[in-house]
Amino acid sequence: MGEAACPLAGMADGRAMDCKDRSRVIAFIGVFLLLVGMAAGFLGPLEVYCFYLVSEGGCFHYEGFGFG
Repeated sequence: MGEAACPLAGMADGRAMDCKDRSRVIAFIGVFLLLVGMAAGFLGPLEVYCFYLVSEGGCFHYEGFGFG
């Protein structure tokens, strides 16, 4: 793959913009967000199950505990 042309190579006053290839940084951020989203996807149902355990009728329900 050749180096992509910078769409902002020249500005009106003659200065050149610094156009570096940041595709690896963007890919890293994307992978990081994907992993965080997957962790939230696994922890969400676990939190609902724990709430079920302490709510009324659950095996860890205590009167006056104020949760559930």
